[in-house]
Amino acid sequence: MKYIKIIAVLFLFGSCANVGTLGGGAVDEQAPILVKTNLKRDGFTDKDIVLEFDEYISLNNAEKNISLIPKHSTFKISSQNRKVTIKLDSALKKNTCYNLIISGAIVDNNAGNNYKLNTIFSVNELQDSSFIKIKIPNIKEFKNIKASVNNNIGSDSFRAFNTAYTLAVETDEIVFRGIKDSVYNLWLYTDNNNDNIPDVCEPINFIKNLRSDSIYNVNLIEWHKPFLIKNVYIDKGQQSLKLTYNRNENISEIKTQFKLDSSDIIIITPEFSIVKNKNRYSDLIKDTTLKFNQNLELKDWIASTVKIIKVKNNYIIEYKLPYDPKNYRENSHLSVIRKTLNIKPDTLIINYNNNAIRDTLNLSGKNIIEEQKLSHLNIFFIDTTDRFYDMKIFKDGKLLSKKYSLNSLDEYYEPGVYKLEIYRHNYEEIFSPYKMNKNASPIYEKVLYLKASWEEKLVIKIE
Repeated sequence: MKYIKIIAVLFLFGSCANVGTLGGGAVDEQAPILVKTNLKRDGFTDKDIVLEFDEYISLNNAEKNISLIPKHSTFKISSQNRKVTIKLDSALKKNTCYNLIISGAIVDNNAGNNYKLNTIFSVNELQDSSFIKIKIPNIKEFKNIKASVNNNIGSDSFRAFNTAYTLAVETDEIVFRGIKDSVYNLWLYTDNNNDNIPDVCEPINFIKNLRSDSIYNVNLIEWHKPFLIKNVYIDKGQQSLKLTYNRNENISEIKTQFKLDSSDIIIITPEFSIVKNKNRYSDLIKDTTLKFNQNLELKDWIASTVKIIKVKNNYIIEYKLPYDPKNYRENSHLSVIRKTLNIKPDTLIINYNNNAIRDTLNLSGKNIIEEQKLSHLNIFFIDTTDRFYDMKIFKDGKLLSKKYSLNSLDEYYEPGVYKLEIYRHNYEEIFSPYKMNKNASPIYEKVLYLKASWEEKLVIKIE
């Protein structure tokens, strides 16, 4: 009868064991074997979880290495001889699937072998038995990483984090069990101060719309820190500029001061250095080489175009992406992206596969514009030929923006006097998005007087 109980426990938790040799035989590499527990998958109502093993055991940083998710009220962990007790300070919730994860918390006294457990249980009938598995190939390169699975927030926030399904990550594979059949977002993030909020400008990544019973491979990626210029040295003989900086502020001011192109930037720090000598890059002996990353400048430019508008209880983020990242200043008016969130945005995730743009912007210092201070402009084209149209928008007599391949427009503008010029989109020639055909004449013109808290709807019928 005793052996039948042991087999039943092993079957419940999916553990496996090899019988070791007594005495002075082979080195003990076998983890402690669970031989008895009060934990069961369905109908578990005890306040203590008791685990008994086949040998004497010790606890190893148990508070860190034992997790119960979704996060329950605090619990205390104790051990005596072969028994471990996890004492819950309040009753478990009904209709909730709990995931108990033990990794590195329980070791045998003989050789320090580690017992591992990842199982699910419930107060009533267990229903949520799905899982999400995350594989992180480059996790060994980083420290203080956490993973958080959320199904109740937008992806562009570091504040409204639901930490109920959050785990510290130290291995290249983690599994969330007891996941309901729903759609989730995953955040991998650095949390050096352990406040369950991603650290700004530290390695991070995210996946939107995870599915239960699925496996995902995701690497942590660098969130580039901007530049703080500490001092500048110009070597006219070498035709080079040397900058020392640390990563807290951006480089745009120094570039403006010296009227530099991005290819002229020379960076020198204890970590990186490079010198431009005529048209060649040469390494400095004491430092390693880093070429100036054009995408950092592109990121700064995108950040400068971000507009946050509060409309009732929602927040609209508008930002601009170019057709061609290498010539983004020439087509800055293109690809306006709009996202609507129901929380105040503090970050912006840029993931634009067509241009291979992927980065994270900190929006905490961005001013939010109330809708009442703006005018909402809606333009609709009625055309039986389903053509698209180009548009020039002037404000106070100056060209404000150009837009291409439109069949409608829905944007917010500052109050003022605007003029619209509508052109037929050029299909006949190779169309350059950077300039309009100088010989083309507008097929429609209109002056608009836009006021604050004003909604202007314009229907343009093309014959």
